[in-house]
Amino acid sequence: MVRLTSRALAGTFEDPADAARAIEGLREAHVEPDQVSVLLRSEPPPAKPGGRERETAARGRWPRALAPAVHWLGGLVSAEAAGLGRVVGAGAALDALAGGAQGSLVGALEGLGLPLWGARSYQEQVRQGRVLVVVAVPDRTVAEQTRRVLADYGAVETFYFTGRLYGTAYHGAGPGA
Repeated sequence: MVRLTSRALAGTFEDPADAARAIEGLREAHVEPDQVSVLLRSEPPPAKPGGRERETAARGRWPRALAPAVHWLGGLVSAEAAGLGRVVGAGAALDALAGGAQGSLVGALEGLGLPLWGARSYQEQVRQGRVLVVVAVPDRTVAEQTRRVLADYGAVETFYFTGRLYGTAYHGAGPGA
């Protein structure tokens, strides 16, 4: 028998305020708070040449813009992530990161059911300054409803992960064990 370990919808946002509104939209859509994870770098990324106004504005709201929305998720938590530095957020992804996933955001995201390629992609997007929102979903119908909520509030991209396959064909210690 082969089953999926988890399903998740992930979306990224350029602006923490948009992510905060999306999280509020998820709450209004009756998504359970333990199904939602959000994380971002604790400081905005360095400004590109000619982008000083954006950097100054971003520093003023980073990550405070998320604070009211993530209160519903249990409040902001901070953790050190290998290759990223300090990140903040809430939910299972940050709990896994703070709890040991060897300090790796990739490992924490894989624990939520994202494949390695997806986890690496989202780690890079967080490194570049995007806010990551991951929602555990039971099926494709709920994933589509969740995707619409994230898109309505400005998600730059969303992706539905159907989970990792596992089976019962082999779970032993190996030949000769």
